[in-house]
Amino acid sequence: MFPDEDITVLYGNPLEIICVAGHGYTSQDLEFFRQGEHINASIVNYTAVRVLIEKPDIGSYVYICTNIKTNKSSSRRVHVDTIPSFVTSFKCISQNLDQMKCSWLRPKTIPLINQSLTYFVNGKTVNPPCHVVSDGNLSSCAWFASHGFPLYRQQLEKYLFKMKSCNSMGCIDEDFTIDHFSIVKPDKPTYLKVLRSGPHDVTLKWRIPNNMVDLLPGGIEHRIEYQIAGIDDPSYFRKVDATYLPPKNRSYVFELTDLLSAHREYEVRIYIKPKKAKEEEFWSDYACKIFNTTSERPQRPPEIAAGAFHQMVYKNHRLVNVFWSQLKKYEEAGANFTYKVVVSQGEKTETLFPETKNYISLVIATLDSLKVSVWSHNAIGTSNSYSYLYIPSLDTQTLLVKYFTMLKHINGTYELSWDRVNDIDNYTLFWCESDTANICVDHINFTTLQPDVIKYYIDLPQVNTYQFSLSANDGSVSSGMTWAECDMARGQIGLFVRGVCEAQPHREV
Repeated sequence: MFPDEDITVLYGNPLEIICVAGHGYTSQDLEFFRQGEHINASIVNYTAVRVLIEKPDIGSYVYICTNIKTNKSSSRRVHVDTIPSFVTSFKCISQNLDQMKCSWLRPKTIPLINQSLTYFVNGKTVNPPCHVVSDGNLSSCAWFASHGFPLYRQQLEKYLFKMKSCNSMGCIDEDFTIDHFSIVKPDKPTYLKVLRSGPHDVTLKWRIPNNMVDLLPGGIEHRIEYQIAGIDDPSYFRKVDATYLPPKNRSYVFELTDLLSAHREYEVRIYIKPKKAKEEEFWSDYACKIFNTTSERPQRPPEIAAGAFHQMVYKNHRLVNVFWSQLKKYEEAGANFTYKVVVSQGEKTETLFPETKNYISLVIATLDSLKVSVWSHNAIGTSNSYSYLYIPSLDTQTLLVKYFTMLKHINGTYELSWDRVNDIDNYTLFWCESDTANICVDHINFTTLQPDVIKYYIDLPQVNTYQFSLSANDGSVSSGMTWAECDMARGQIGLFVRGVCEAQPHREV
């Protein structure tokens, strides 16, 4: 076969291979194969055939010429390629000014290219060239300040690089300029610790890596974030304004203030980045500290709406349930959180600490009026203020809510209706998630309605079951809570499901 060695073809040029039959054989005895598949060849003369391809595709191929009578073959490897093309995505990153690594995507080429990368100082090439490491199409070079040759020059403002890429088709040169101090990724801050913590603030201290103080012109900037355990989504961190921190301190003391909750675990993260670096990738890894704010007495009592009580007579006693809207978890502010309830009846006063979250059940031996005061309470103390509820005596009570009904429509809307109560100031509508009728054992919601309202629609998530109650209020006097009953007479078929009357479209039977 001719040529008598492996063949290299510059892309765009023709490929020609000639195969000559041995002594005693003719061109009729020869066949050509490429990658194991038969290809046509033209007859040159009595003893030779030729394969001619005007513009072969870029690639690496094996061509075989076989004498079909003797089964003897010869082969040539053919490489079709271009001269090296320019590299893409050339970038560098310095890790804390201790080492610098430059990487790039090498051009796709069949014969492997040889690449060298050097940099210049004062117009002179620094040799030897860096050792290029390749992994697939990604290539890189690295320099170190502590070892190797040439060393990493930590204080060069700009790096001027020259890359030479060569293959069997030829060579190309490329120049790159890197703004050195804008591609530095610092090590994370160290020795992060808590100096002092309070109910809503903490004093933090940390150190900056020495290279960022001693060698980095322009200094660094900070990013400070924190998260509240049990309140914030695990992926969410609150941002803190740290723009006023000086850029060149060796250590920092920072007051993290306006923290939402006392007696709560927090996680704080601190990042740093050179002021000259613009991209997000140059923020350091974070330094992390978990701390707890100290406890304090609760800052407010639970909220009690007008009419937030339900009472009934049972065996010559009165059973009274008093409800309130409990504090959010972050407002508890200390250990052993509960509610302090003071019940006054005439000259008798009793202090109670219920185990329930949002109500207390009272067994009263008389029908007289009650005064109920509720504080929030924890191991540190009791809230300064309290919520107050007046419960009129049963034998003087004149307000009464009648025919309070609920109907759940198919779309999840609740229709609530009742008979008008005359000469009142307003109504209080209560609702809560509960599978049990006539009780709210967890968070209770309420809203105030005008005295002329006798029907109310409310949309709530359909996955839950809800209970509703209504009170009529006139000054300090209230009817107390009347629980809604299922309404079965609205021109629709009612379906009673888990304590809820669900409306179904009327169908002929």
